[in-house]
Amino acid sequence: MPARKEVLLAGLFLGALALLLFGNRLLGPRSAHPQSFAEVCPLVQKLGLNFRSDRQDGAIGFRILISETPLTLEQVNLLRFNGREHSDKWRTDWRGVVAAYNTWNLETDLVVPWGKIVLYGDPALIQRLTGRQPGPVS
Repeated sequence: MPARKEVLLAGLFLGALALLLFGNRLLGPRSAHPQSFAEVCPLVQKLGLNFRSDRQDGAIGFRILISETPLTLEQVNLLRFNGREHSDKWRTDWRGVVAAYNTWNLETDLVVPWGKIVLYGDPALIQRLTGRQPGPVS
C-alpha cells in the first residue's frame, strides 16, 4: 500500500508541474495587465494591431489609439470620449478602435480597466485586448 501512495503523490506532483510549465499553451496566454503606456505598445504590436498618439509629432500625450487598421491624425482627433454613445454616426467611427487612457476616476461602465490603463471604444476590440466587455450602450 505505501508504494501505491508514493506513486500517486509522484503522479500528482508531475501533473501539477506539467500544468505550470505548459498551462499557457493549453489554456492560452493570460491577459496582460499593462502598468503604463510604455507597456501597452509592445502588447498591441504582438496582437498585430496598430497604435498611434493623437499628436502630430507622434509623442504620446493623454491617450493612445489602438486600431485594427492604421488611422490618420485627422481620424484620431475626431474620436471623442462618449462619442460612441451619442449617435449612429459616432458609433461607427469607433468600430475597430479603442482609446487607452492613463487611469482616470471615471464613474461609468463604458470603460474597462486593463492593468493601470483604462480602455474605451469598440467593445469587440476591448474584449480582444482584455477578455472583458464594457457596459451596454443605451
